[in-house]
Amino acid sequence: MKIASRPGILRNLQIGFGLSLLLLIITSVASYSSIRNLLDSSQWVDHTDSVLIKIDRVNTLLRDAESAQRGYLLTGDIDFLPAFNVVQAQIGTVVDSITAMTSDNPRQTENIRELKQYVFLPIPMLKHVIDQKKAEDKFDPAE
Repeated sequence: MKIASRPGILRNLQIGFGLSLLLLIITSVASYSSIRNLLDSSQWVDHTDSVLIKIDRVNTLLRDAESAQRGYLLTGDIDFLPAFNVVQAQIGTVVDSITAMTSDNPRQTENIRELKQYVFLPIPMLKHVIDQKKAEDKFDPAE
């Protein structure tokens, strides 16, 4: 009877080992898939953070342009104007970078078009007032 029971035990061990191996493979594949999804999600979060940081940079640049304009209007000191000119160039570069970063998403592409309207609208007005101050050494908000 001992000899007959050994093949049954061996068979049970083989089945148990096979099931354990199958469970190990299934959990490994599930873990790999889960980690891959987590890494992809993390990359998208980083991408979103980068876009938000650049949008904040645009806001900061607009404030800097307004500050440079105000500084020049109040003091007449032309040392404020290079800062204004640098800001003009940087805004275009940052907005172009945001456009490239969001080009894969049609909804965000539309949002960037709208952003460009609001970002580039004040720059010519600020420049006009600076030019008026340079030409006439005065500022008339009625014009």
